[in-house]
Formats: sequence, structure tokens, C-alpha cells
Amino acid sequence: TPPKTVMVDRGALRKAQNQQLEAGDLILSVKGTIGRVGIVPDNAPGRHDDDFWTVGQSMMILRPRMDRILPEVLYEYLSSDLVQQHFETLAGGAVIMSFNMKDLKGLPIPVPPMQEQQQIAAAFRSRQELHAKIQQIRDEIGEHRSASWPHHDLEAR
Repeated sequence: TPPKTVMVDRGALRKAQNQQLEAGDLILSVKGTIGRVGIVPDNAPGRHDDDFWTVGQSMMILRPRMDRILPEVLYEYLSSDLVQQHFETLAGGAVIMSFNMKDLKGLPIPVPPMQEQQQIAAAFRSRQELHAKIQQIRDEIGEHRSASWPHHDLEAR
């Protein structure tokens, strides 16, 4: 879930709607911490919802054609060590590192057969389930720690 909600005027709304994120889109950071990549989840607001998600100026939206490459496969490729190192070589800027769309368009993307892509996507989803379990355990540990620590009896001095 995005960290903040912003109200905009009608002109900015039209611009933001053109940059609306959709489930399966990839988000790529192209300024500052370059090369970070994420997938918009299936529970993202849809095209006709009142609320919608968009990204800031330091991000790029990549919308894979699902009939050619699955989002999880593109994510795996873009987040690989090899491509991350390539992004670092592309980055320029004296103060803030960045790269542009032209640099990204020149990036060759290997596209495996669809059956192999489906296996890659299944492995990705399996790892995400493990990450969710790890987070659940971390949350339980935090709750357990809070319940066992007498912080409510202590006063700030």
C-alpha cells in the first residue's frame, strides 16, 4: 500500500490518471537509488476506481505485455545481479544518480518460452509466500516482546 494519499486539482488529476499503476505493472527507480524494482500487486485499485496509485518522478512504470512476458519474469531479470550492475554503469549525475528511458530501451531482455515463464512465476510466488511467513513470524516476535516487557509501568523521565 502506498505510504501517502495526495489530493490534486483537475489538471493534475488528468496527468496522474495517465500514469496510473495497474496490477502487474513494474516500478523501476531511475533516480537516486537506481534499479530498485517492484511489481504492483493484484489488489491495486482498478482503472475505474475513485482512488488510484501512481508513482513519483524518480520512478518509471514498465507495463509488460502479458502475452509476451510475465511480470514476475521481467522482475526476476531486472532485479538480477547482472542487470543491477548494468544499471549502475548507466547511472550518471554529479549529485543524484539517474538514468533515462533511452538507456532502458537499449537493454536486451531475454524472453524464455511461456512454459518456462510460468515455472519462473510460480517459483517467484512461492518465495513471496515464504517472505510473508517470515514477516508474520517477525510480527509475532514483536508482539510477544511487547507483551513481555513492562513498558507500560515505566515513565519517561
